[in-house]
Amino acid sequence: EIVVDTIMSAAVSTLTFLYFAYGSNLLTERIHINNPSAVRVGIGKLEDYRLDFDQSSKKWHGAVATIVPERGTDVWGALWELSQEHLASLDRQEAVHLRQYEPLNVTVEKPGGTRVTCRTY
Repeated sequence: EIVVDTIMSAAVSTLTFLYFAYGSNLLTERIHINNPSAVRVGIGKLEDYRLDFDQSSKKWHGAVATIVPERGTDVWGALWELSQEHLASLDRQEAVHLRQYEPLNVTVEKPGGTRVTCRTY
């Protein structure tokens, strides 16, 4: 029984990924527009980055949030678990194809100290 549960957990985890959101995708309604499988699983802290608004967006009529590496600063955000099938739609939503954002794999610290690998932009 324990072996089956472990195998099942491993199979499920390969079908999903964690996403660290710090901007408009903090809103459930926003992330669900293109990524209906997204489930908020908690919060986390991205160390050695700062939040910035250095890009303008015609779509949003103003600056958009981004993260910039900076030692000694942190960005807090939401942790979402998404189905692998929505990875491409998340990339499109974040305008990766237009080079507005670049996908990154980062280590995020959850409350209590557990560290997880997440995709962010």
